[in-house]
This record gives sequence, C-alpha cells and structure tokens, in this order.
Amino acid sequence: LFTAVDQINRGDPTVIVNPEQRSLVATLNLQAGKKAMEMSDYLSALSFFEYGISFLQERHWQQDYDLSLELFNCSTKSAYAVGDQDKLKLRSDEVLAFGRCFEDKLIVLYYFVSALCDACLLNEAIAKAIWVLSMLGENLHQTSSRDETLILVEETKKMLIEVSDDDLLNYNLMTDSSKIMAMKFLSRLEVPLVMTNSDFFPIVVLQMVKLTLLHGMTPMSAIGFVYFGSMLASLGQLREGYRFANLAKKLVQRFGSKEMAGEGIA
Repeated sequence: LFTAVDQINRGDPTVIVNPEQRSLVATLNLQAGKKAMEMSDYLSALSFFEYGISFLQERHWQQDYDLSLELFNCSTKSAYAVGDQDKLKLRSDEVLAFGRCFEDKLIVLYYFVSALCDACLLNEAIAKAIWVLSMLGENLHQTSSRDETLILVEETKKMLIEVSDDDLLNYNLMTDSSKIMAMKFLSRLEVPLVMTNSDFFPIVVLQMVKLTLLHGMTPMSAIGFVYFGSMLASLGQLREGYRFANLAKKLVQRFGSKEMAGEGIA
C-alpha cells in the first residue's frame, strides 16, 4: 500500500480532473496514513494525509465532506504527534470553519487544547477545555470549599460502595460519543490543574469517576480512578486509595491503551 500510494503521490494532483478519481487517491492516502499511525510512524502518516488533502477537489467540504473531515482530523492528530504546531493550527482552523456541527469539531479541539498544554499555556488550555465541556453538557463548579469537596468525595464513595473491583473491571463500555469526548477533555485537564488550580482539580477527578459509573468505562477512566485513589490516600484513607490506584493499573492492562498507560502507571 505504501509503495503504491507513494508512487501516485509523485505525480501532480492537478493532472487528475475526474472528481471520483481525486477522491479515490485521497482515500488511498487516508488508508496509508492510518496504517502508518498504527505503526507509530506519525511523520509518514502526516505526509500521506497531507497528500490526501492535496488531491481533494476544490469544493471538497461541500462535495466530499466525510472524507475531508477524516483527512483533516487525522492530519491534525499527526501534526500534534510530530510537534508541527503550524500545520496543526492550519488544519484545525479549517475544520472549525467548515465543520457542520460541534461534534465534528471535537477531535481538532482536543488536539488544540493538548498543544496549548504542551506549550505551557495552561490557563488558556483550561479555559478552552472548560468551554468545550460546557458545550457537551458537563458544567463544572470551578469554586468549591474544602468541606464541599469532601462531601463530593463521600458521595462518590457511596456510589462505589457496592461495586466490587471485578464489577468495575467488567463494567459496560461507554458508548455515548459525547461522554467519551468529555472524558478525554477531563483527563487532559488533570495535569494543568495540578499546576495552576489544585482546588478545582478534585472536581474534575470526581466528575470522571461519576461519568464512568453512570455511562460506562473508557480508557480514560483509569486516569480518573488513579487520581481518585491518590485523593483518598492524601486524606489518610490509604487502603481505599491503594484499591483504586491498583484498579487503575488493571484498567490500563485491560484496555491496552498506550495513550493512558504512562500517566496511569506514574
């Protein structure tokens, strides 16, 4: 696949005038880029996605929307992975301009927030993530006293009191796409909040645990549980803290998520 697509890409995209043929070549580049991503070769993946975009027809957002959206989303992800901030902004801006609904913009928004975190623009990243979460129906109370937070901790513990570790390890998977994306944005908030707003941090952790219990398990659930365990340990509840930290490790093993493994194990 790589060799064949690379040979096609050596030609001039403007030579192909047939819209169906242009879409076919763009689709082949999309397939090659995804295969490269599976091999963790994001530099090659980005090249394939960019070639795919170059083969799209002029009015591709109107005439080939689904293919365009997937190519631009994948290009944004690959650009983030290789640290190409200019390309990330270029492609994400276009999705934000031409995406037909808010849900179609979530992937590029996620990588945009991630890039802000990596650039140490933490307050800007937090503000953007909170805005996205509010659009997803997750309105978080950013100011809570210690007593209010402790009440929320106890409420969360009550939700877990009759749920065994085996139950959690075999919990139903989350299927609501908006809740899955909410979990991704919540997990992305954890580190910047630890560094800038430790009072708000527990609210995000507890929301991740709550969403997991109400809507099902995702790879990001491990992050919620490991931080929940850390919170309990800091309150002197060492046995319960160890339980949830150990559960998070098992969840990482269950999902095999490279994205979450580092933070969960740490």
